[in-house]
Amino acid sequence: MNKLIFVALLAALGGYFSYSHHSKQQKQDKPIVYGESRFTFKVAGREIELVAIGQRYDTEDCEQVRDLVFEKMKAICDGENDCIESKHQCKNELASNYMDMLDKQSSRTHYVHIERQSDNLKGVVLFWGLTDDESLQVCNIVLQKIEAQKSVPATTQCI
Repeated sequence: MNKLIFVALLAALGGYFSYSHHSKQQKQDKPIVYGESRFTFKVAGREIELVAIGQRYDTEDCEQVRDLVFEKMKAICDGENDCIESKHQCKNELASNYMDMLDKQSSRTHYVHIERQSDNLKGVVLFWGLTDDESLQVCNIVLQKIEAQKSVPATTQCI
């Protein structure tokens, strides 16, 4: 995988999770809103899609995080010819495979599961288009980068 893209993605993800730690605490009796960000890159003749999903207690907070991630990734994509698409949305429902990931169920690919200790909100970060070995390697590297930041008190693991 193109090292420049990979490092940039990790930086953007770090910003996403740092921001999520500083976002205002919400009442936990509100329905969950799901932020979903997708970035597609062409790498060595393959399309690789980064997907980051995070839970929020309200749409406004979800949109603020979405906007932060979008700005970071737009800056990366604008300077990178291999970035071919990005999508960002907040929604009330998620595809069942992503709901399963939030519940730590196995998937066709390895992924990072994150659960904030302060409010039990969960998130996942994964890459579609990698082999099993590649996805495990990337999962472990992303996990190390998130844990090294220590800016978000959270439980993280590769699934």
